[in-house]
Amino acid sequence: MTRVDQAPAWRTWLHGVLVAVYLVGQFGSLLCAVLATGDWGALFDPGLDRLGDPKDSLPSGPMLWVVGLPAAFVIYVWFLPLIGFVLALFRPRSRRWMLVWALLTLLIFSPYGSALHRWLID
Repeated sequence: MTRVDQAPAWRTWLHGVLVAVYLVGQFGSLLCAVLATGDWGALFDPGLDRLGDPKDSLPSGPMLWVVGLPAAFVIYVWFLPLIGFVLALFRPRSRRWMLVWALLTLLIFSPYGSALHRWLID
């Protein structure tokens, strides 16, 4: 019988949590702002002129922790997808996570990703 090497469960869980935090931080705040302003076109062109200050549209109460904490994390650790991609490169069996991190890395370095990040910082 052969033993198949698999990634430890904690590593897979950590990838999933970091991707979820990053996506909620980026797009949760954007979705809250779009719902607050009613400007659905701002999903594709985020900015202060269309959405206003991102802090004004964050929900109150417990949902502030769910959306606000990941948003603060994304503001300060905006390069997380790049780190995740580089780490996944050294793990040949984690092709799925390498693809996810590669797509997120392309997103953050695209003009859309930089506009979204500039809006979050303001």
